[in-house]
Amino acid sequence: MTVSLSPSRLLSSSGILAAVLVCASAGPGWAETFTVPGSAATIQEAINLAKGNAVTGDTIEVSAGTYSGNLLITESLTIEAKDGERVDLTGLGSEPLIRIEGTNITVSLYRLILHVSGTGVRILSATANLSNLVIMLATTGVECTNGAIGEITQTTFYGGQDGV
Repeated sequence: MTVSLSPSRLLSSSGILAAVLVCASAGPGWAETFTVPGSAATIQEAINLAKGNAVTGDTIEVSAGTYSGNLLITESLTIEAKDGERVDLTGLGSEPLIRIEGTNITVSLYRLILHVSGTGVRILSATANLSNLVIMLATTGVECTNGAIGEITQTTFYGGQDGV
């Protein structure tokens, strides 16, 4: 919680000392930044922390490293590598590495390297902004279905069968 005093309100009109406290804290309606590691040990754990309370502007900032596991995103949020750091994501099994599902949600993915044998990113009925990604060895790099909208910029596909 942040507490600040308003100097212009220290004295009331009757000359009695009065202090006005202004309190602000993160909560419903305030965008939050979750860090991995930090706020959560894994990216999916950070996604789950935001789940149900996600607001426009929520961000998951991932530190350098290799992270294994498939991700399910059902809330609006941004997942990005910290500036200047390399983040590798490796999928498990035949499911898409990143599955984005939901109506009226927007998900942004920035500066990530995806290693996958099946589908890299599957977008179902959602809007996704993909930028500065590298998708390696995917059968399908990005798949958009059920009215999904994908905006893909500065993304490279290596060794796969289908880019989009």
